[in-house]
Amino acid sequence: MTYGEILSHLNISGSEASGDDFETMAKTVVNFIYNELLVESEKLLEERTWSLTLVTDQAEYGFPLAFTEVTSLLDETDEFELTVMSKRAFDAEFVGRDETNERTTFAYPYGKFGVQSPPATAETITIESSDATDTGTDYQIVITGQSSSVPVRETITFTGTTAVLSANSYDASSLGIERLVVTNANNAEFTGNVIVKDSDGNTLATIPPFYEKSPTYVWYSLYPTPSEASTLKVRGMGRKPPLVASTDWPEIDVEFHDLLVWGSEQILLPHAGKTRMGIISGNKYEERKKKFLGMNEDNSGIRRGFANVTNPFVGTGAGYSRRGYYRTLNINTP
Repeated sequence: MTYGEILSHLNISGSEASGDDFETMAKTVVNFIYNELLVESEKLLEERTWSLTLVTDQAEYGFPLAFTEVTSLLDETDEFELTVMSKRAFDAEFVGRDETNERTTFAYPYGKFGVQSPPATAETITIESSDATDTGTDYQIVITGQSSSVPVRETITFTGTTAVLSANSYDASSLGIERLVVTNANNAEFTGNVIVKDSDGNTLATIPPFYEKSPTYVWYSLYPTPSEASTLKVRGMGRKPPLVASTDWPEIDVEFHDLLVWGSEQILLPHAGKTRMGIISGNKYEERKKKFLGMNEDNSGIRRGFANVTNPFVGTGAGYSRRGYYRTLNINTP
């Protein structure tokens, strides 16, 4: 059952038309249920591989949205594996040392930031959407960062595919842009990707619709700092992406795709005036989930390839992992 088929089924159950506020709520609820099922069945993470292009004299690198941790960094040209260590272990051995070399041999988690890479220079940035309908005061983004090492904050209103210039200049550092928060009002729904670029046209972040409203990119630092460009093969654990496109296929056993319908109906149908139907769906969801969890299989060894780490990959929805949390969601009735 595709994501589009699930939404169509929910619209029929709620006697609602496609494209209205009910469907907007459904898109959020389905992904809450989907995420919970992946977490409880221990299928949320899968192994991924991609290539990381190193830049001369650059030590810190951001990884895609789906990335959570590195398991190995391989230099296939020189045929060796970098040592991945904790930040504490790195500081104990290399604190105060500054070295560049054509071969980088160590890596450690540098931090988590709101963009995948910092602005190339300390200047303004631009915000745009990949869809022209994302325009007006219902579509905004809040940027928090630093300008000349002074904390700044601003809100920018989207004008569709036309780039909007920021009022502030943001530092060319990991703290230059600390956080991006996409906001939408009056049940407005982002249709396109939110794209953030620096003044040189480099893409700093891409936020897909129905993804986390405030993405977090994991950064790693390499030592010694590479003195020439090269490519590393990266293996790591990543989160499965949320359901976004109508053709997306839920990555749980196909015979249990109905869980996304039952679980969503118990939340949505009372808001459509069908409380009894919602209760019935909730009972069916609980019974089916017991069977689903009893059939749990570990498929965390799945691997996916990516051409370059500078191209963000759609990650999963927000980590709402507390069991049963979706039942207390406060969803306003349209």
